[in-house]
Amino acid sequence: MQETKTAAVPEDPGGPGSEGIETAVKGDPEGVETHAEPPHAATVKPGSPPPEPQPQPPAPAQVAPVPVQAARLHFGRLKEAEHARRTLFADIPAGTEIATILEPGYWAHHTASIRPMDLIEAFCEDGSWEALLRVMFVGRVEVRVSPIHVVQHEQADVADLTSDLYVVKWRGPGAKWGVLNRDTGEVIKDRFYPKSQAVAYLRDHLRKMKT
Repeated sequence: MQETKTAAVPEDPGGPGSEGIETAVKGDPEGVETHAEPPHAATVKPGSPPPEPQPQPPAPAQVAPVPVQAARLHFGRLKEAEHARRTLFADIPAGTEIATILEPGYWAHHTASIRPMDLIEAFCEDGSWEALLRVMFVGRVEVRVSPIHVVQHEQADVADLTSDLYVVKWRGPGAKWGVLNRDTGEVIKDRFYPKSQAVAYLRDHLRKMKT
């Protein structure tokens, strides 16, 4: 049986902080086992220079805030309305729908007398509605308008207009609304304005016929 020998390694001249190393030889000279502190536990030897500091990322550049300038209306952009636009009046024929007057071609005959930014007061002659329009664009054969407001005036109940004998009809600017015989066209009574007055008369007339 081969005898095992243990050799002591002399202390590192580095001093008390040096790492201890023990070598064991067991029969085979190649079998050398070394025990050392883990890398993370290594300490700095006395007298060694301190570790260099790690470089830090540069601080973000400070951007000075841009002052916000208050919005102001320039001189010359405020004026009396009479110098910027005109107000026109349009007498719209009875039975015309509001959607019709919003069509650019509806005003084709008046492009020479209408300018952008003009106001058009459109009033339906039968008293059913009126609208205030802003002229946005004037072309050679078209006028584009945008409604500012639309007012629907007295709206008669559809049930009041249902009659097999009579009909409420617009007869023109002079005779206004009238109640006519549906078959013969005979005028029972006219000159009602607005339409609701003619409808009320027809309702009362039918009630009297039943009594």
